Amino acid sequence: MLDILFSPGRAFSRLKDRPAWVLPLVLAALLPALISTAAFTLLPRQTVANYIDGKRSQIMDNVGQRLERSGLSQEQREEQMKKMNEQFSAELDRYRTLSKPALFARSLLRSVPAMIWGAGLMFLLALFVKMLLPLVEAQAVYKSVLPVIACAGLTRIVGALFKGIVMVASNKPTVLTSLALAMPAGRGSYLHGLLSFFDVFTLWELALVSLGVGVVTNTRRTWPVVFGVWLIYVLILSALDALAGGMMAGS
Repeated sequence: MLDILFSPGRAFSRLKDRPAWVLPLVLAALLPALISTAAFTLLPRQTVANYIDGKRSQIMDNVGQRLERSGLSQEQREEQMKKMNEQFSAELDRYRTLSKPALFARSLLRSVPAMIWGAGLMFLLALFVKMLLPLVEAQAVYKSVLPVIACAGLTRIVGALFKGIVMVASNKPTVLTSLALAMPAGRGSYLHGLLSFFDVFTLWELALVSLGVGVVTNTRRTWPVVFGVWLIYVLILSALDALAGGMMAGS
């Protein structure tokens, strides 16, 4: 399985003859969440408390702007903001009192939707790539494309390890490995959301998908399909991220 990272051409050639996707997909969905949660748990409590408080300010500002446009009375808006503030305060209090094992378990449980979403995206990417391959005069069955995408997803483990190590070493709860580094102050803008998807490890994964699909289809022209599907997804999500005040895209 490590050949996917160090000798991908040979690994994809073997995968063409013996397709396997269940174990790689499970590892690609589960291990990054485990690593990220462990790194987050190891950070000093005050560091993460400050991070959560910063998130509170960002979300409260965004919600406040939305409530002003909602047509609610000032009293209703203040009541909504008060409830949100109380929820954040309760969350901070729970965080400060939980033991590290309990905090790890709670944080991991909260990561389950993200794990399911990440795994689901692999199935969808395989489907759309398979459907659009005829555009580059290539053909493949779904059961040969899915193993390629699942195995390429193992790069997410490497990305999580790198970010986890940097998090713990620097005592920072967020680590940027995307083009959003160019404009850290622009969080919440469409451009910042867009740039945050152009992550080093994501681009590595997509390059492997292009290589692998090329191997199983015996063509080198698969990259426009792979990157095209991903770019459409990115444009949609970065627009939604801007509407959500920068709460959806990568940190």
